[in-house]
Amino acid sequence: GGLGRQVEVGDVCVSTTLAYTDADATAFGYARGQTPGQPETFGGDPALLERLEQVGQEALRGATASSGSARLRVGQMLAGNSFVTAANVADTREVFPAALSTDMESTALAQVAASAGIPFASVRGVSDLCGPEAGQDFHIAAEEAAARSAAVVLALLS
Repeated sequence: GGLGRQVEVGDVCVSTTLAYTDADATAFGYARGQTPGQPETFGGDPALLERLEQVGQEALRGATASSGSARLRVGQMLAGNSFVTAANVADTREVFPAALSTDMESTALAQVAASAGIPFASVRGVSDLCGPEAGQDFHIAAEEAAARSAAVVLALLS
């Protein structure tokens, strides 16, 4: 879901860096979000990010009949084993103030890609928000969020 205060339902987020929300090996000298033996964050591939920024907003604008006002957001993304809820959203925002969104897969995919030397960037449609805002804001269908992020990825590949 959308985590950054500027992120709105319907936006598409692209990762510059990725970290784990629930990794905490700080007692052993690691940063919050860092797993032992791994970098503090996993970076998105610069060439992919440059291309996504070039084509993403236009692709998003034309993705669906209702995506004209959606924004492409580029920045840090997070992933964890549990949802970011009203109970932990403030802590997550404090530890990761630049984070745009959170999910359960992107950082793990970035870690595998980094280990294999494969260029990576995550592209995620925002269908809901994290924390107390989640209950007050509308949600869009998963199909709509998927269509928006797919349009951005297809523009990257074309």
